Amino acid sequence: MKQTLYEILRVESNATPEDIRYAAQRLAYKYNPKQHPNNPEVLAYFRQIQRAYRILNNTATRAAYDAKLNEIILPHTPVVETQPSAVPPPVAKDTRIFPAMEHVAAPVKPVHKAVDPIESTQYRAHLHWFSLVPSLLILGFSVQLLFVNPELFNFILQKHAFLSSYATEVRWAVIALLAYAGLAFVLNCLNLLSTHVTLTNKRVIFESGFIFRKHQEFTYSIFEKTLVRQGIFGGAFGFGKVYLQAFGGIKIHLRYIAAPHKFEDMLIRSVRTHSYKTLG
Repeated sequence: MKQTLYEILRVESNATPEDIRYAAQRLAYKYNPKQHPNNPEVLAYFRQIQRAYRILNNTATRAAYDAKLNEIILPHTPVVETQPSAVPPPVAKDTRIFPAMEHVAAPVKPVHKAVDPIESTQYRAHLHWFSLVPSLLILGFSVQLLFVNPELFNFILQKHAFLSSYATEVRWAVIALLAYAGLAFVLNCLNLLSTHVTLTNKRVIFESGFIFRKHQEFTYSIFEKTLVRQGIFGGAFGFGKVYLQAFGGIKIHLRYIAAPHKFEDMLIRSVRTHSYKTLG
């Protein structure tokens, strides 16, 4: 008997959109043709996963598909997930491949345009102002040497005899350092204003950049682990590095996150709350 789309994704017919998305992500990652080169059966199954996800992820097409199943009296029975065989059975060929699922098992739609009206923001983390300090220090040092206190620049040249014969080159090097530090400071300011990590009641959303917008997300269902690291300055000023990892090869590395331990606590709390609701 021909498999239904629900059976292809190994979910029940009353599965939520989030369950369907997670199942498609997991299967697409496991049966990615790049991990099974020269295997036409895996490629065919991967295309079947894509087709099932495309239909069931859309409310209108899913409703039409369910209606068609009812018309042909195809039973909607829960599918008990079992360990799939190493090579899935051959299926009908579908030449349309979605690049988004071929490269990474990731959601297709941007989450800041919420697909669920009851989704709400629980916490939002931003970058710490200390991210500007390295470029600001270099910028201040260059300005000090070139404009504020040129006597210091001359003193350094006289102190180190081997630099005296390259005074012009050294001055141009400091000017280049000044230009680099100025550009880095501007970019860091833009990054500070545009970067944030949002925890909703369903997922984690990372966004950064104004012109070249970077966007990553994952649901709590596939959350794997998190790690927070703080150095001496991080502990003193309240910032640190945060590493996030989810199933499907999703990794998010964040530097200079303000209040990283508070972010970690809110993330763990959100994951637990989501798990309780799912199991309940």
